Amino acid sequence: LQEGDSMITLHQGEPHEFKSMMIPPEVEEGKMDEYQIWYWPGDGFIKKDTLHVFATKFIQSDTGMWGFEYVETALLSYFLPEIREVKHQTIQGTKGLDIHFGHAVYQEGDYTYIYGLGRGGPCAARATTSLTTNWEYWNGTKWSDYIEDAQPMVKTDGSEQFSVFKYKDKYIYLTQEGGLGDRVYAFVGTSPVGPWSERKEIYQTPIPFENENLFTYNTLAHPQFSDDSTFLISYNMNSQELSDHFSNAAIYRPRFARIPFN
Repeated sequence: LQEGDSMITLHQGEPHEFKSMMIPPEVEEGKMDEYQIWYWPGDGFIKKDTLHVFATKFIQSDTGMWGFEYVETALLSYFLPEIREVKHQTIQGTKGLDIHFGHAVYQEGDYTYIYGLGRGGPCAARATTSLTTNWEYWNGTKWSDYIEDAQPMVKTDGSEQFSVFKYKDKYIYLTQEGGLGDRVYAFVGTSPVGPWSERKEIYQTPIPFENENLFTYNTLAHPQFSDDSTFLISYNMNSQELSDHFSNAAIYRPRFARIPFN
């Protein structure tokens, strides 16, 4: 949490316990620990005095850094300004689903649009008063009440996390190349679900430190920090070798760039 020039890391418990702000119920019940099951935070939004954050649950199903498996999606809600958890809900119909909803959110009018990658591209759902039930799903041409009908807004090899936001009278879908590629693409549309233009490469994430183990992923837009001509993006960096992080802690820090709207 940034306040002025100070930065505070929010967590539960004591610092030496390494307890996150988002803990699955299986951990709270003592059935598993946070090394076996955890939440990957998705996108979030504020409604009145509450912060809502979608979170994707994963389990460690095999050994190694890629040995994790998707379980389901949840919605965690926190009172503001103290950021105190008040509600923990599982999203109906997401258990074992091949679309990981909650990794991008856009609000307009009465609707909250919830996006996720799957079935060959970014898929969209929308909700009104209830954020956990009675969703509608975009089937490529219209909205459906059935999750089985969900189809990608556009067929593309994109990143797991991405952004959808509005600029003037257009909508922008921003994604990084899938398969841990370093190219960042933008699509321009006429509604929160398109139709979308052909993709345009707008950035290529640089790899520093002359380390062939490094890769970047999951570029996100931060439109709240836009100005008249540019918008802010961030992206993550990681290494195929865990030991690289102990020799160079700067690898895992977030990185930012400004992209011209034109």
